[in-house]
Amino acid sequence: METAKYRLGERHPVHGLYRIIALQDFAGVHTGDEGGWIASEDNLSQSGLAWVFDEAQVFDDAKILGNARIYNTAQVFDRARVYGDATVGGHAQIFGVAEVFDRAWVYQDAWVYEDAHVYDDAWVFEDARVFGSARIHGSAHVGDRMLIAGDSELTQDPALPPAD
Repeated sequence: METAKYRLGERHPVHGLYRIIALQDFAGVHTGDEGGWIASEDNLSQSGLAWVFDEAQVFDDAKILGNARIYNTAQVFDRARVYGDATVGGHAQIFGVAEVFDRAWVYQDAWVYEDAHVYDDAWVFEDARVFGSARIHGSAHVGDRMLIAGDSELTQDPALPPAD
């Protein structure tokens, strides 16, 4: 039987989410460290190195799995998934049935939502919005208030130098 890596702590008086508290040391998290906020143990896997830090929030049927990390005041909700070695931070929001995975980063004030997917080594940042069934992957970088929507696909071959 697998040992639990966290437990639910205090309940947030306004949002009804629970603060997580580490029960073991792993990946820079130490026993007793307080993490962010989740609605239930269904939101954050007890296996792997996944963790919710700071004041970040995960709720509804959203899932944080694998080695994913959620930081700052980021929010993951609805039925969104963040997994693999993905990182979500800043004030970013992941929602709908969106997925962020592999080694992707979503941060600052970026939103990924509806059925959008961000993966491989892609970055979505600043005030960018990725939605619809858009796919951002490879080493693509989406920022500076860019909107990527619909059935769009944006990739950058990692073997090529970034565009100037």
